[in-house]
Amino acid sequence: MIFYSLCGIGGCNMPFIISRISIPVSREQELELKAWLGKAIELVPGKSEEYLLLGFEDNCRLWLRGDDSEPIAYAVAGKTEAFYESEVKPREMLNFPPFARMLRLVFRAPSEKQAASGANGAAAILYKILAGARANASKLQEAACHTEILGPAECPLSKIAANYRQQIILRGPSVSLLQYMAHTFRENFKAPSEVYIEYDVDPVSLL
Repeated sequence: MIFYSLCGIGGCNMPFIISRISIPVSREQELELKAWLGKAIELVPGKSEEYLLLGFEDNCRLWLRGDDSEPIAYAVAGKTEAFYESEVKPREMLNFPPFARMLRLVFRAPSEKQAASGANGAAAILYKILAGARANASKLQEAACHTEILGPAECPLSKIAANYRQQIILRGPSVSLLQYMAHTFRENFKAPSEVYIEYDVDPVSLL
């Protein structure tokens, strides 16, 4: 298990990340974590590793949801089978991959209003496409009846590099249907010039 705490130092607004880890961490692993956090802080406008203070504390007793064993601890220790077993049950309960397929659309724009407008316009078209697939007697009809559209909504990281971000997530049992929806959407939606759309199948991250 790894716990990150982010705070500022004095009045200089320097980010300070303290990493508390429940297992021993070697020097090599610490350097890998340092490099990863150095890249991650660049997502914050105006910040870079040059102005980042880091601290590492290993062999900490960390508890979450009344349990001191977290899947990431298995991953860090190289216990892939234990990691899989700890991850697969909650994924099944939440209907996340590999128990369903997902396609994420992210709408980036210089203003919050532009990003929201692009995402709302896209959602209206996607709902029509899904309704048509449910009504049409085809091999995709059954999958369409078990497919849902989540959003639009702000991304958890709502602004990156001066761009505001909104997202729509398509989730269902058939990747063929999701690809059909995305393809039909692209043919019927003209994005405003200031809005850029990203497509991601079975995204690793929803940030």
